[in-house]
Amino acid sequence: MKHLNLTEARGCSLPQLRILVVEDEALVALETSQMLTEAGFDILGPAKSVAKSLALLKRSNCDAAVLDFNLGGETSEPVARELLQAGIPFVMLSGYSRRELPPLLQGAPFVAKPLRPQTLLSELWLCLGAKECAQLLHQMPA
Repeated sequence: MKHLNLTEARGCSLPQLRILVVEDEALVALETSQMLTEAGFDILGPAKSVAKSLALLKRSNCDAAVLDFNLGGETSEPVARELLQAGIPFVMLSGYSRRELPPLLQGAPFVAKPLRPQTLLSELWLCLGAKECAQLLHQMPA
């Protein structure tokens, strides 16, 4: 499925932004990365562990991140802490409910799995401060 490239949409002209994708499930990581690429983002990762995520953050800058909470035997909470300290916004993409997340993450933008591309893109644009892009997505049929 082709997703709307909002960087080309009228009224939503933004530079290409780099998004860190942290997801341990290969198919979800691929789908998320592909969807974000088609929407006009540059992808950092995907990273399937905390160590790889933190290493990517040290080597490269990102404008925002999409974090799965459960990364197999660990959680993405250390990555979220690093992003918060750096002032980098992120969206939680998780099979857990918001209430099941640690208090630090309960206020973060949240999208429940299974992945709904339009919802994830809207939350990502909102956390990046691009309300006009999120509004364009809300006007589109699902």
